[in-house]
Amino acid sequence: MSDQSAFDDDRKTKASRYLQQRKYEDQLLYTRMNVVLTVNGLAAIAVGLEGITPWCRLCIAIIVLIMNILWLLCSTEGADFIRTISRELKVQQLREFVPEEQLRIDFLKSRPLSQFMRKRNLLPTTVMGYYIPCLVTLGWFLGLVIVFFVNVTN
Repeated sequence: MSDQSAFDDDRKTKASRYLQQRKYEDQLLYTRMNVVLTVNGLAAIAVGLEGITPWCRLCIAIIVLIMNILWLLCSTEGADFIRTISRELKVQQLREFVPEEQLRIDFLKSRPLSQFMRKRNLLPTTVMGYYIPCLVTLGWFLGLVIVFFVNVTN
């Protein structure tokens, strides 16, 4: 076995490990997001139920807002880690050793919408790991502000 072949085998192994780690982290991010969004939906229903006191609604909203802030911190870290792994695949020139990675890149390059979204940092991991947690958290915060404002003015 030549030195170059052994070097390429090491790079293939490293590329495969990076890709496996990225897939794992991606799945973890989406699984956590599903749990948190489910809890958000149930909390929104609970807040809207008849027969619940205003204090109960306020407590639910505050708890969900705190949970969403924590989710935002965790999901941002997860999305950053996934981006770091993807960047390492590119920087260390390991993509050539992972055919499915090259297939993904070629597919994205061939689609105008993907190029448009990529230039504006609207990649799926960024959207799901940062923008959606921000919007959901902002929604609960605005809901609390509106309820507080309505109760103070009445």
